[in-house]
Amino acid sequence: MTKTRKKSPVPPGRPQDPDKDAAILDAAAALLFQGGPQGVTMEAVAARAGVSKATVYSRHPNSAELIRAVVRRQGEAIIGHFAVTPGSVTHLRESLGDFARELLVFLSSEEHTQLVRAVGAARSLASDSVREIFDNGPGLTLSQLARWLASAAAAGLLDCPQPTRSAELLMGMLSGIDLARALFGLPCARQGAAIAEHADYVVAAFLHLHGVAPRGG
Repeated sequence: MTKTRKKSPVPPGRPQDPDKDAAILDAAAALLFQGGPQGVTMEAVAARAGVSKATVYSRHPNSAELIRAVVRRQGEAIIGHFAVTPGSVTHLRESLGDFARELLVFLSSEEHTQLVRAVGAARSLASDSVREIFDNGPGLTLSQLARWLASAAAAGLLDCPQPTRSAELLMGMLSGIDLARALFGLPCARQGAAIAEHADYVVAAFLHLHGVAPRGG
């Protein structure tokens, strides 16, 4: 008599494929930058990522959550330099320089210009969608930078009694007139090596305003 082999229990769910995760976020980012939030539909993301709509829904319950994930990913790439409290003025200077260059590269990108145009043109866009982009993009960057500056001040590395105001000042110094250029649909004035030069200039001026002596001073 042949013995019936017992079937192994089927695992409750397959582990998610990180390649598909990245493809979905990349597709959503491309759609967001090209057409604004209204362009990010689950159908369009699935088609562009080469996956089923069910796969997209298994990771993100709706387009609002998907947009939030995209903007957070972009923001976290920029603010990753603030994961650790600086231990020295050299570390402080290097971290701010890396942040400044990362932010300027994004602000000077065609993707950023496209997003600014798309959001500005969508007068009928739900205000909560715009708020989501702000809160998880510039708003998150501002709050993380302010916390990091506060920790650096607590460590005695710079004079920063109002961290949020200082964070806003640094972001404003970096974006400068290029933010207005993006609003008008014009390319940023600085590209390539000019970005790094401007980043270093702004960081040096910012640190000088906050009581940190120039390099070698």
